Amino acid sequence: MANERQTVTSLSARSENVARPASVQADQFPRLERAEAAVARLAGELEDVKQRLAARTRELRAADRRLAEARRAGLSDKLLLREFLAEQSSVRDCVVAELQARCERLERALAGIAASTSWKVTAPARWVGMKYPAVARALRRSLKLAWWSLRFELISRLRDALRGRSRA
Repeated sequence: MANERQTVTSLSARSENVARPASVQADQFPRLERAEAAVARLAGELEDVKQRLAARTRELRAADRRLAEARRAGLSDKLLLREFLAEQSSVRDCVVAELQARCERLERALAGIAASTSWKVTAPARWVGMKYPAVARALRRSLKLAWWSLRFELISRLRDALRGRSRA
């Protein structure tokens, strides 16, 4: 009888240990989704910064060409040229400094996310999701179902889904 109690106690302890990682993993999915959204947003901002930098560089090259044409045309008004050059130089320096600072901030934020423990831990899940999207979608739906069941939200979620389908 004592032996049976010990067996029951050890089995219940093992089942609690098995259930814990699944709940921890379910808690990590919303954080992972937020992190992935942040990465996508930061990558988009980084591309925007790069495009703006390229546009400014083209503008500066055009201004340099105009200045070279003015020199070739023999304009002798050096004061006008100096003012133009100083203005273009200061504008260029400000824009370049601003864009470089923003680019560095975005790269630091992206590196911070990529270096985080949750990002590293979820790398295999992301790999499976990219390699097998149907499996990832089914797993995500199953985890949502389990999470909603644990939080007693399943019935209200199903009702909302049915209402949404009837409207469409």
